Amino acid sequence: MSNSDLTLLELSELIKNKKKVTSEELTVHVFKKYPTIFGMKEFPKYPNTNLVFRTISTLNSEGYIKLIRQNISITNKGKEYAEELSTDTFEIDTKDDLLKASEKKEIERQMGLKGFELFKSDNIKSPLDVDVYDFYGITVRTAVKDITRKKKNIDEIFEKIKNIKNNYFEELILYKNQIDKVLEGIINEYNTATN
Repeated sequence: MSNSDLTLLELSELIKNKKKVTSEELTVHVFKKYPTIFGMKEFPKYPNTNLVFRTISTLNSEGYIKLIRQNISITNKGKEYAEELSTDTFEIDTKDDLLKASEKKEIERQMGLKGFELFKSDNIKSPLDVDVYDFYGITVRTAVKDITRKKKNIDEIFEKIKNIKNNYFEELILYKNQIDKVLEGIINEYNTATN
């Protein structure tokens, strides 16, 4: 589920008891609910207000919400879409606790990645190197042995989610398959350069 979808769902929950919600109120709410997605990378205890405001701006330009100054209201189009989203919810909390809390956080982080959003919207066919780095939480300078270790850990999580029937997980698995093809190329280039 995209950042916009998550934000719209949370806004529809917040707005049930009110007519309007402030952008600051929404920022705090989505950050508390999804800290790994809406938190700052370098300062994870704080919300990434730029990301939330960009998401709000996108929802506004697409006609799902109305933004007047700092007040947000949801349009009929937004209500209908939020209703549709809530029937096909993105639930990491599995009833049989198949995933540990840290694994759920990792999946939430990956579902919030820009590369995954672009992949779902068919704006990219093949991920870029930067998408691989984001997906695995690595950099250009990460040693191959550390990349291999991180990949192994994430592979174990994905083996678990293969058993959970959820459209979002299925999309994420497809994305990971594409990511792994690019990662293989990166590792091959590294091995060729160092031999």
